[in-house]
Amino acid sequence: LRHDTEGQATLLNLLLRNYIHYNLYEQAEKLISKSTFPDNANNNESARYLFYLGKIKATQLDYSEAFKNLNQAIRKAPQNAAIGFKTSSYQALGGSPATVGGGA
Repeated sequence: LRHDTEGQATLLNLLLRNYIHYNLYEQAEKLISKSTFPDNANNNESARYLFYLGKIKATQLDYSEAFKNLNQAIRKAPQNAAIGFKTSSYQALGGSPATVGGGA
């Protein structure tokens, strides 16, 4: 059996994105609880995973966990790129970079 951590990370993120797109948050939560995200996945995939995890936690009204995950996603994102990703992350946090305490 071949262990492909990049493929696992990408597939998990694609499934989460699809669940969120179709508002299937319960299924997304079940997937997260029954799977483990690879520890050695690249930062881009890790940032996406944390972003999706933050969005799921926010819909479950677990705002402190959502805030923590979204902040980690912003920190893992590339500093001089991924402007759209950072903007979406700040919007999910409910504010602009200035009100959240960061910078883009």
